[in-house]
Amino acid sequence: MKCPKCQFINPNTASLCIKCAHRFQATKREPAMYAPPTQAAYQTHPSGSRKGLAIASLVIGVIGLFTLGIMGLGALIGITLGAVAISKSSSQPHNYGGKGLAQAGIVTNVISLLMVPVIGIIAAIAIPSLLAARAAADEASALYSIRQYRDAELNHFNRYGHYAYMKELIEAKEVPDDLASRQKDGYNFEISIGQASCEISAVPVHYGSTGRRSFYVSSKNLNLVHGADHQGERATETDPIMGSFGGR
Repeated sequence: MKCPKCQFINPNTASLCIKCAHRFQATKREPAMYAPPTQAAYQTHPSGSRKGLAIASLVIGVIGLFTLGIMGLGALIGITLGAVAISKSSSQPHNYGGKGLAQAGIVTNVISLLMVPVIGIIAAIAIPSLLAARAAADEASALYSIRQYRDAELNHFNRYGHYAYMKELIEAKEVPDDLASRQKDGYNFEISIGQASCEISAVPVHYGSTGRRSFYVSSKNLNLVHGADHQGERATETDPIMGSFGGR
């Protein structure tokens, strides 16, 4: 304690100055006031910093737009996460944020979920049409291939005086290379040879998907092609005439 009279520094507990005997006046000390901690002292995260649930909901929703809501299950999870994120951001705004992200996540997940039945309806209409178109194209290709086999048999007969087995035609290069495997565009081809007869048949490899009708050509009239739906079995000469190749 500093003496106001002689400026001598005395102990803090002294009531008189040791040097000049000046009496010190007693000073009243105010008790220390307790200041309660502010809300910020309890905050472990910045205001609204937790946005993980909202971001996860939005990410799942965006992915779901390209994956049909991950077959619906992903969309339901995304909607749930978005709802939980909105609830937490409303009840605990100081800790949880991303309400806008959560709302966007719910919207994208709902859209992806609604896309599932829409795409299903479109697929139910389009797929049968596509399969029918493919089967029709395979049948048309089979008719053209039968004509190529028929032309090869006619050429062989005119040159050698007899019809040839499939193996002979392939080895003699009398049929195109794409017919050498005896299978083309969803149809299997077979040639049956008698003493002076020839039968050429074509049946679908996978009945229904690569074609429904089977086709048949006989040496009795190689200009006529017969065909019918035989459930994947061979056609015969008793089947309706599908058309004529024209004389050669």
